[in-house]
Amino acid sequence: YKETVDEMLLAIKNFPENFLLNLLLAYGYSQQKDHKNAVIYFKKCNELKPDDVSVINGLAFTEYSLNNIDSSLIYLEKALTIDPNNAQIYSMLGMIYNKQENFAKSDSAYERAITLDPEDALSLNNYAYSLAERGLMLERCLEMATKAVTKDSLNSSYLDTIGWIYFKLNDYNKAKDYIQKSLEIEPDNATVIDHLGDVYFKLGNKTKAKEYWKEAYKLDKEIKNLKQKIDKGGL
Repeated sequence: YKETVDEMLLAIKNFPENFLLNLLLAYGYSQQKDHKNAVIYFKKCNELKPDDVSVINGLAFTEYSLNNIDSSLIYLEKALTIDPNNAQIYSMLGMIYNKQENFAKSDSAYERAITLDPEDALSLNNYAYSLAERGLMLERCLEMATKAVTKDSLNSSYLDTIGWIYFKLNDYNKAKDYIQKSLEIEPDNATVIDHLGDVYFKLGNKTKAKEYWKEAYKLDKEIKNLKQKIDKGGL
């Protein structure tokens, strides 16, 4: 991959205004989660084609990933003026408002996204997880998550979501099956490890629960209530 990027960087020195080269570099860096470099090339693409909604979307996601939330929202609002029925934009707005815990706006954006595109697995998954975290409409969450997993059965995030919904529905064995599958695909995901700890606790295996919580804490000390669970040995 590095050789490909080096070749494109060399090419872009000769053709700095080439839209496709800038776009390839932007998406390349984005896929590698190198958002600091991605944003440079997305901004260049946006200069070259200010009304390209897919570029604005990419730029908004990159700014969001860099924690520049206000900037991300500005880009998304601009994208909506160009394409007011773009489900992807509403889906991203839902994600951002959810992170800000502005749930009224988040739910409204997700509802719009799945109305515009009822088959979009990412929107279905993210909305289902957001509602499940709040213990809302769990049966509907299960329907949405099932649809997402059916579309992409090897997506670690989708498997964790459906597992977490089963946890909220007190079906701990099903929760364990899905969350373990998720962890097999993405073994270093602290949130999934934390979830599995909660499942084991509910299944009565407190020792295993604490092991998973400690492992999750090593990877991410910011997970809500994780330290308290470790300290008191329970939920």
